[in-house]
Amino acid sequence: LPSSKSKSLDVKRLGQWLCNQKTNEKSRNRIMSDETIYQNWLAFKAKYPEFFLDNIQLWKKNVEQVEEYIRKHNKLPSSKSKSPDVKRLGQWLDHQKQNEKSRKYTMSNETIYQSWLAFKAKYPDFFLDNAQVWKKKVEQVEEYIRKHNKLPSQHSKLSDVKRLGQWLGDQKKKEKS
Repeated sequence: LPSSKSKSLDVKRLGQWLCNQKTNEKSRNRIMSDETIYQNWLAFKAKYPEFFLDNIQLWKKNVEQVEEYIRKHNKLPSSKSKSPDVKRLGQWLDHQKQNEKSRKYTMSNETIYQSWLAFKAKYPDFFLDNAQVWKKKVEQVEEYIRKHNKLPSQHSKLSDVKRLGQWLGDQKKKEKS
């Protein structure tokens, strides 16, 4: 849909017009008090339902897209991704995490909040706090030591081993400072 915040004046005007139509529809004010106009507006929205989702429908659609991304990539979408679609999902996730803490916006809806908690419970490894992430890394280093009888090297050609070695090096630096 055209955005009322667009830099393009034409797009901005269309976006503002759309916002006005949505507002007038709810109250059946102004032009929407005319039954023919109102019915035409409803038919128009029905023709493009994906653009006229309410907040709850949009929230559910985003959860589905995140879930699809997790299944495909075995990780959460990043808000720093170069892909605009992935970045949008990552930013949306960041907002959900923030809103969960304060129970603001869509998270103030109990059904959405409970759905969010269920979603996080379904993918617990992707929603660890810093202490849980740290403990998991320690466990991975311990497992590596038991298996190979040495510390993981940050110069390893294997990316998983290299990452563990770099993490371990960072912990040693932090310990000294």
